[in-house]
Amino acid sequence: MDINLRERIAGLLYGYAIGDALGIGTELMPRKIVEKKYPNGLTDYSQIVRDAHRSQWQRGEWSNDTNYVLMLVDSICDKEAISHLDYARKLGDFFKTRPDDITTHMRWVLSRPDYTSDPYGVARKAWIDMKDEASPSDNLGRALIIGVWNENVTQNAIYNCRLTHPKPRCETAAAVIANMANSILWKGHEVDYETIHDMVKRKNIETLDYIESAHSGTLEDFDLDDRDTYWYVRKAMGAALWAVWHCKSPNEALVKIVNEGGDADTNAALAIGLLGLKYGVNALDRKYIDNLIGAEKIEAATDKLTALLKKKFLNEQPLD
Repeated sequence: MDINLRERIAGLLYGYAIGDALGIGTELMPRKIVEKKYPNGLTDYSQIVRDAHRSQWQRGEWSNDTNYVLMLVDSICDKEAISHLDYARKLGDFFKTRPDDITTHMRWVLSRPDYTSDPYGVARKAWIDMKDEASPSDNLGRALIIGVWNENVTQNAIYNCRLTHPKPRCETAAAVIANMANSILWKGHEVDYETIHDMVKRKNIETLDYIESAHSGTLEDFDLDDRDTYWYVRKAMGAALWAVWHCKSPNEALVKIVNEGGDADTNAALAIGLLGLKYGVNALDRKYIDNLIGAEKIEAATDKLTALLKKKFLNEQPLD
């Protein structure tokens, strides 16, 4: 059955938000604790335990991962183009609202007073000052949106990533995810393993093991719940690719990834965003959409982005 453009964009945005909202239920948990808290598996927002960490959100509410994605949609629709500096300004304005749910890495970068005037320079200096060799994954969702904008995909993914995560592993992962999203939407098929393998080999050879595990391994190979490495960007990328190459539906991938624990909201959001793009919004379990807090924002973003993509890349003008 054909899946139209709006259904795919809705699948991406709803899938991302759903993975984020359900993943909050196991975020930061080792898998053994997930099994203890959810002996039959976490499959519904209503099951989410209300501990100190999860009390930040209502059941069915997404984290700032989804806010970053929606801000990028707003920026692209406002400018009818990808403007990295406009998006940096939106990030800076968002930080001024004093959001509670923000990672150390994002706070370190966005807190600099001159961030919006020189985001690339500030981000580079912040990461040097931070003296942290980790490459976290909280930038990767933006690569999905970069990918559906059918123009200079790899370059735009890298430059968007550098606004907050100027690290080779982060840039490589962003380029991989953006190209996968672009191929699914505009070429009608996934990027094959060999193509991604060659891309990664050229850009960051240390990432190859994760590509190989995504293609030929299991989800458990990524040790998503390892507390010392659960936020690593290559793990989120690898789990998302594994889901695209091995899962038959968004719902299958959602339950599997969420119940691995670790950085579950980021991992699930990225994977279900890609699978929502692949299979369309109607492949998502309706209960996740109906009980998602803020679904009207997803609807509005879907309408705006779909209309702009039609105008820009399909030469379809909106009706008066």
